[in-house]
Amino acid sequence: MKMKLGMIIVFNYFEKANLIDFFIKKLKRVKHVQFCLVNNNNDEETLEILSEIAEQCKNTSVINISKSKSNTSAVRAGARYMSRHFNLKHIGFITDLHDQEILNIIEELTKNQNEVLIQINKDQNSKTVRQTFFQRLFSITDCLNNLRLSQENAQQTIN
Repeated sequence: MKMKLGMIIVFNYFEKANLIDFFIKKLKRVKHVQFCLVNNNNDEETLEILSEIAEQCKNTSVINISKSKSNTSAVRAGARYMSRHFNLKHIGFITDLHDQEILNIIEELTKNQNEVLIQINKDQNSKTVRQTFFQRLFSITDCLNNLRLSQENAQQTIN
């Protein structure tokens, strides 16, 4: 059985309602990932859009934060929700990105999911002090950037 990964996406706004279908297609294609879409004090329209996405994607949940919080607080709220409802070993997050950038990250994660899990395990196993739940949360964007750098360095070594 494949290890499940949790992914929190904080929306401080949802720019383009015409991207709903693309989000649904992308989220449905990702296997073994549980998504939590966090509506961080957006208008009612954004909550409706995120709820519509979650209705069509069984691997997706939505939480609504009614008062504007920092991205860190929004990620923590998503992490608390996910830890209560799902058995996940790893939970990553995305913040401060526009809709299209989020879609690109999800696509890249889909292509590199095994490598991401290997890197997360390696990073967490290298820690000498046991981390708390919130300390184990990781940035999906940073993880994918590190993976890209590792792949580029490996390619340069081969050439």
